[in-house]
Amino acid sequence: MNTKIFIMTHKKIDPPGLFGYVPMLVGSVFHDEDYGYLRDDTGDNISEKNKNYSELTGLYWLWKNERECDVLGLCHYRRFFAGKDKKILSTDEAEKLLMGNDIIVPRRAVCPVPVRQQYIEKHHREDLLALDQAIKKERPGYLKAYNEVMEGNQIYPCNMFIAKRDVFFDYCSFLFPVLFETEKRLDISTYDEYAARVYGFLSERLLPVFIKKEGLKIHELSEGINSEKAETLDLIARMSEKVRENDFQGAKILSDETMKKRPDAFFLEADTRGSLAALTRAVEIRVLEEKYRINESIFSCNDPKKLIERAKEMKTLVKEAAASKSDIQTLLNDDISFIAIKVFLDIDPDIPSPEKLSLMAALAEDAAKRGDIQRAGLFANAAIAYQTQE
Repeated sequence: MNTKIFIMTHKKIDPPGLFGYVPMLVGSVFHDEDYGYLRDDTGDNISEKNKNYSELTGLYWLWKNERECDVLGLCHYRRFFAGKDKKILSTDEAEKLLMGNDIIVPRRAVCPVPVRQQYIEKHHREDLLALDQAIKKERPGYLKAYNEVMEGNQIYPCNMFIAKRDVFFDYCSFLFPVLFETEKRLDISTYDEYAARVYGFLSERLLPVFIKKEGLKIHELSEGINSEKAETLDLIARMSEKVRENDFQGAKILSDETMKKRPDAFFLEADTRGSLAALTRAVEIRVLEEKYRINESIFSCNDPKKLIERAKEMKTLVKEAAASKSDIQTLLNDDISFIAIKVFLDIDPDIPSPEKLSLMAALAEDAAKRGDIQRAGLFANAAIAYQTQE
């Protein structure tokens, strides 16, 4: 059986040395260098749409130009399906799984709200209004499945899947006419770089529609992520430069601007080591400390690596102290500000309000005993605020 899993990438990568994995440069019409990879700008292609379709320009090329494979799959330059022993799935493993299944997909993502609402909260309502009309016009037979998916709370993320040839191409025959019709109905001229990837985002909601309508038998696999997102690494580098220049406000501005334009840089699967989150917290704390003229602080440092380490340690320390798993004495050090403790309590959704209240009350009591009335007042007021959140 001829099985190939195509690695969608927009840059030079270090591909896994596994049989059947083929790097594909998407949006290659914008690249002079091809790195020896398969390109998506030859034959029948939509390579010029890559900024709006993301990895789907590669999928389209395969649909229109690939003639040899019995099984085809899509993964990303930093995201793969995990096989045996959590290693990258081999083509042999994929073939065996497809003996009893129609398609391999990532483990379903469960949304806290219906899929439609979740999309609107993250993107633009107009996208779905255009998609609704496109489905009705191009594939009315899929409308029931579409509405069920949108009213439900599960999708298969990342536009990753592996399937036998007929299923793979049947999906493309459903997907692209719907997206092209959506494109006709949607004005994205004011969208920022992130939102402009609209058709890639919509397709994540359309794969489960196709699966449901066709009654496909699926096999879910975990994803393995082998590197941080390029945008994440770039932001860490630019923020680090500002930090070394002692420009914490500038570093914060970079973080805030990126959060608005490219929030995906902050996602857990992008920031695999938690370095961006840690640096962002450290910078946020230092900006606040400078505002209130707090000079003695564990975050009074111009070394980005040390700030990242300290922020990670601080996050763990606050969480453990809130859960009464460690002594609070470390948090009473003069160079750990009230601001730092408060920031790490507030950003952690896993710490319940009662634990936050209890920690602040304990810190207030200890500060009062030591005669530090100002610090005791700060902790006491924070405890009262957490009490109102219960």
